[in-house]
Amino acid sequence: MDSKRVTAYALRGGVFVSGALVAFGLVTDTQSIIRVGIMVLIATPLVRVAILGAGFALEGRWRWTATSIFVLAAVGFSALLGIHH
Repeated sequence: MDSKRVTAYALRGGVFVSGALVAFGLVTDTQSIIRVGIMVLIATPLVRVAILGAGFALEGRWRWTATSIFVLAAVGFSALLGIHH
């Protein structure tokens, strides 16, 4: 299976799981489940970048692999800064 198809499944799955968690959280009036659903929705594009980066590496497209790693590192660094402040 190619990385584009895996990416599409990951995006659909992430949106579906996120929506299900938020809906369940709203029905049960549970804030923590709603938050987890929102975190899954935020993480979904990052999973896309990771999958594409792995696909680029397997194809030997090193410039795009490096770009994917840089994007993931920048987001991770920003998240760590946000947690500590």
